[in-house]
Amino acid sequence: MTLSSVVAAWDQLPPGLGFLPVANAVILVGLLPVMAYRVWRWRQHRSPATAMTAVAAGGLWLWVLLSWCWEFLPPVIQAMEICGGPGVIMVSVLQVFVVSLRRKIQSRQMWLVAAAGSSVLAVMAAAMMVGNATSLDLLSYRFDVAGHPNNAGLIVALVAANLYIAAVLVQVVWLGLRSADNTPTGWGVGLLAVGSASCLVSVAHDGIAMRSTAAGDPGFVWFKAVPAVVAVLCIVAGFTAPPLVLYLQARRKQRQLNPIRQHLIDALPNLDAPLAPGISHTDVVHEWCSQIQDGLTLTAQQRYTPLSGAVPPTMLNERADAVAGWLAGIPEPNLNCQWLTTPEAVTGQAWMLAIAAAYQRYVSEVGLSGSPSAVRR
Repeated sequence: MTLSSVVAAWDQLPPGLGFLPVANAVILVGLLPVMAYRVWRWRQHRSPATAMTAVAAGGLWLWVLLSWCWEFLPPVIQAMEICGGPGVIMVSVLQVFVVSLRRKIQSRQMWLVAAAGSSVLAVMAAAMMVGNATSLDLLSYRFDVAGHPNNAGLIVALVAANLYIAAVLVQVVWLGLRSADNTPTGWGVGLLAVGSASCLVSVAHDGIAMRSTAAGDPGFVWFKAVPAVVAVLCIVAGFTAPPLVLYLQARRKQRQLNPIRQHLIDALPNLDAPLAPGISHTDVVHEWCSQIQDGLTLTAQQRYTPLSGAVPPTMLNERADAVAGWLAGIPEPNLNCQWLTTPEAVTGQAWMLAIAAAYQRYVSEVGLSGSPSAVRR
């Protein structure tokens, strides 16, 4: 295979698809760092979600790469590609990913999804062999199988693939409608559901109903172009937005926790326990909150703080202000160890963040130096 032969293959594109070489090149370059990062994240923090994102990014990148040398692939691989084989694999990955976002997925469920996808691919391969589809000049079918319904093997493979794809997309849409909420994961699932619903338009129209539309034909914009654009944007956003939002939220929390954590570490150096390499920023926040909670407990022991006494304030902000002021050295005669515990109906992380926010206000207003002497007072 030479560069000239690859370029010559792209010259045979149907009218209206001349943008594909540029689009493929942009996707290859843009997806390469994404794929590398997702593989690295999976190696550092192995879970079904990280594994599926790594497989999805790697599979999509390989799919686009193979389009540059499509004419040099074995005929059976060419036939599988034009009939939707890669789509079967990608929606299987999407199915496992969406399910794993909302509950812990078991190995048995992953094997069931893999078995279902493999069965569809086997049916497609068998139909192509029986219909002798691999002996055809598949280049003329590449971008419009439904427009050339003269080979039963290709048609059976195309319909089987699209029926499976449609079934999985319907499940993703259903799960998305049930699980979407105002959280990063909920937004991700919702975006994946919208993208899947857009995919269903083209899958049902072209792949199942066999009503092919090429560039310039009536309905091409609404049955292919617009659904494709919406699907790509929503699915890419669904995969990338949740981890990005979680990263930004974790970094904001780290900036909020850092002053009080550093204040405690200066007085209690043993709090600064090393973290595992490759740990996510979300897990760093969790570890920092644990360190701050331990630091408050040790500080209370150093100051001989009473175990019980006055009832702590019911308002979260008032209670956090009292604890932060006590930590900064401001006398609080009623404070006891019960004030340091996490209030009811509040998570431990939210409680530590409330104290950290109050401590930041004391630092900015009173101008504390952050020296250990303030903690020991």
